[in-house]
Amino acid sequence: MRALLALLALLAYPIVSANLTFAQPCGDLLLTADGTWEFGYSWGGGDAPPPEYGAFAECYSGEGEVCGMALWVTHFEFGEQAPFDAFVWSDDGEGAPGSVLCASLGHNASPVPTWPNFERVDVPIEGCCVSGTWWIGFRGTWPGAPGMEILADIDGPVRGCPRTKIAPGLPYPEGWQDVSLIYGHDTKALAIGALFRSCAPTGTVTTTWGRVKS
Repeated sequence: MRALLALLALLAYPIVSANLTFAQPCGDLLLTADGTWEFGYSWGGGDAPPPEYGAFAECYSGEGEVCGMALWVTHFEFGEQAPFDAFVWSDDGEGAPGSVLCASLGHNASPVPTWPNFERVDVPIEGCCVSGTWWIGFRGTWPGAPGMEILADIDGPVRGCPRTKIAPGLPYPEGWQDVSLIYGHDTKALAIGALFRSCAPTGTVTTTWGRVKS
């Protein structure tokens, strides 16, 4: 079973490119990708232990509030459910996510459209004020076969920061790495966007990493 999951984790699937219609429910959409998708990536749960291994992330910069995350995903009928957790990280100063600033847990994108169709999934992340460089992304929490694949932009004009966090024991460097190291494509950006607006702190209580671990 583990061998099967490892195989699933390392597969990259070609996606039919399609134009994207942007929606902005709570703020401006920050998205490095050009809105067309050429591949989809995922990890099997057996090779992506919690709390962060198997996560995917993109970096952005600016001072304000991250009020949501937008994902574009598809599905290849491996897993039946697509549960996931969303995160905002600080920057570690070396080109990778650092400490978790905010988390929005317990989401499920199911039912995810089957390739070549895809969908946008919006996730609320309220009260998450950031500045400088920061990262946003998700980790699939399915226990076995992946329930969705995050779409990837291969030929866009702008290079982002497409990263995934590799667990120990796999034939790759542990920790946050460029997705191109795993999936064999010169990926410009992942289909992970941030909904961003001016920061106006309120009484909203944001989940911190210390509370996630407790």
